[in-house]
Amino acid sequence: MTKAGWRRAGLAAGALVAVLAPAAAPAQAVSLHAGGRIWGASTAAMAAVRAELPLHEVFLVEVAGSVAHPREGEVRTASGVLEAQLQLAVPLGDVLTPYLGAGAGIARMHGRDGTEDGVERVVSVAAGVRARLSERLSLVLDARARGPVTAETYGSHTDVTAGLRVRLGRPGTAR
Repeated sequence: MTKAGWRRAGLAAGALVAVLAPAAAPAQAVSLHAGGRIWGASTAAMAAVRAELPLHEVFLVEVAGSVAHPREGEVRTASGVLEAQLQLAVPLGDVLTPYLGAGAGIARMHGRDGTEDGVERVVSVAAGVRARLSERLSLVLDARARGPVTAETYGSHTDVTAGLRVRLGRPGTAR
């Protein structure tokens, strides 16, 4: 990625934090992720900000935003995604908490020439694990597959990320 591309990605990540901050107010935890967005035979660096909102002991809603920098000449892909997921998280002892999720959102699409190509509704599924490092800090490994709501396959992609999660609130509350 070029210096200008990293600058745009940084600005987009900052904008995501600003947009998601009000939604994260009642959050149980927030996390920052980095990884790759994969579509077809191509990949792009991506970053995500996620906030967890508890519903029950094992259910939570995650509100997330992610950005990626597609290269010119690539097939049509998502450069930005805002989504919400319902997740089932089942703690396995005090350290590992695997989870499954499903959700929906919107994706900003970019075409072959690198210009914006509209917005599409997307659905997603996720699987991951949170590994507790301390009372408030966890490492998160996550994979998400997304596809457009339409019958088109353009825009389908998978994100694979590693992140750092900070639990908010009182110690001893939900994982």
